[in-house]
This record gives sequence, C-alpha cells and structure tokens, in this order.
Amino acid sequence: MKTKKLPKLIVIIGPTASGKTDLSVEIAKKVKGEIISADSRQIYKYLDVGSGKVTKKEMQGVKHYCLDIFEPGKTKSITDYLKYANKAIKEIITKGKTPIICGGTGFYIDGILFGIPKNAKPNPKLRNELEKESLENLLKRIKSLNKEKFLELINNENTSEKNNKRRLIRIIEILEAKKEERDIVEISKLNKQIKYNIEYVFIDITKEKLKERINLRLERRLEAKGKNNLIKELKFLRDKLKIKDEWLLSLGLEYKYVTMYLRGDLNYEEMKEQLGNKIWQFSKRQITWNKRYYKAAGQK
Repeated sequence: MKTKKLPKLIVIIGPTASGKTDLSVEIAKKVKGEIISADSRQIYKYLDVGSGKVTKKEMQGVKHYCLDIFEPGKTKSITDYLKYANKAIKEIITKGKTPIICGGTGFYIDGILFGIPKNAKPNPKLRNELEKESLENLLKRIKSLNKEKFLELINNENTSEKNNKRRLIRIIEILEAKKEERDIVEISKLNKQIKYNIEYVFIDITKEKLKERINLRLERRLEAKGKNNLIKELKFLRDKLKIKDEWLLSLGLEYKYVTMYLRGDLNYEEMKEQLGNKIWQFSKRQITWNKRYYKAAGQK
C-alpha cells in the first residue's frame, strides 16, 4: 500500500524586522507559491504601518491571504484566524501552487502546522482558588506548568490574552487537567500529527544587524509622510474610527506606545525609546520561540 504524499508547505522563520516579507515574495515567485500571513495584528483592517503589513507594491503580484479579514476594535481568537488560514491553504493547493506561511506570531504558525489543543472540562474549585491570584502569579503558574505556553503568551504582540484573568485561569485549568498528556506538547511529538511536508526557511541574521534594522524601521515609521506614518495611523484609528484606547493598548508594541504618546502618558522621546526597547525584547523572545522550529527541522 502506497503512503499518501503530503502536500508541500513552506514556512519562513525569523524575528521581526529580519526580512521575512521580502524573502517570502522572492520564494513565492520561484516556486509558484502564494503567501498566508501568520500575524495576529495584520488580520485587522487599517492596522497597516504598525503591523508591518505588506503593501500592494511589495507583493509584486503574488497573492496574499489572511490580511484585513476582521474589523478592528474586537479581539479575534486563533480559532477565528485558522478558519481563514486553513481554507487558504486548501485553495492554494487545489490550484497546484505552494502555500507559504510568513509571519511573526508563533502560535498562529503552530495552529496551522499542528492544530490547536482540545479543551478540558471546567474545574469550579480550581477556578475559585485562582480568582484570588494576581495576573503575575497566574503567569508564573502557567510557566511552571508549561514553558512553551508561557512563551506563547509573552511572545504574542497582542497583550489582551496575558492581561485577561479569565483567559489565564482557563489556560491553567486546561494545563492542570493534562499533566500527563500536555495541552501544548513539544514539536517532536506534534510531528507525528503533521498534515504537510513542511520545508522551513530560516533567516540567519546577527543580533547586531537585527537591532540596527529594528531601529531603522521604527525611525522610518515615525518620520514617514502621509499614510505611511505610524502616528497618523493611530490618530486615524482613534479619531476617525473611534477605536477605544483599551483595545489599541492591548495590541502591544507600536499600537500601545503610540497610543500612550497620544494620550499624553509619554512624550515623543520617551515613546520612541521605550518602543524601540520593547520591539528589541520582543525579537529576542521570538528567537527563543523559533528554536523549536530548528529542532523540528533537525537543525541545532
């Protein structure tokens, strides 16, 4: 009996500002591919500059999926995202082309490649105990139960989940229920469930070069003219679309710190310095998270 051939899927792996977008387009043109964004902020309309959303010009005629699929102002879950991502993969494969996953949200990439975990039954006693704990203690408990789940929470640019007490309690509930069979398991175990012939493409960049690229990109976004200006984008979201500050702050990084600047919580220089530092810290967490994919690809 012949083994069923798995469809090929390419995944671009690299931290923020490392050049994933340009590389994905370059590869897509070579292999007859189409690109699926795996970014928790690019799924929203009008979040263009701050999320680093690819422009029509940068696409170079290559079709992109999972961009601008939701209205801003209400947080969407990974389940909402995967409905579109999995549909896009099927569509691309049906056309005889190669799906290329490109984005910086590791949890989204994992969801595409390995699926999302099943939920455990509610535990009222545990919930009552956890309600008394602070957000910090809840995160510490998640870290003790499952470091990868903790990394996922910290790694996500959208901070709404890690600041949501009810969500953190639910995560602990699931992890406690599955101490023997982990809710989020190592990639080496997940590989047994893989639906695709995965080819990982890793971006090799020094920390010095990455930091330089992060600072240059931030400078351009803050000083750009017209619609490419990050501050103007936030003013549009707040003033024209009436998006609440609470939601913008929950998005983290660019949207959080520019909102703080516009509210008067930070002056321009404070905003710029703190934002640059936070993006750099975020990139380092991505590098840590991405080591899992090196392991999955059999690399060190």
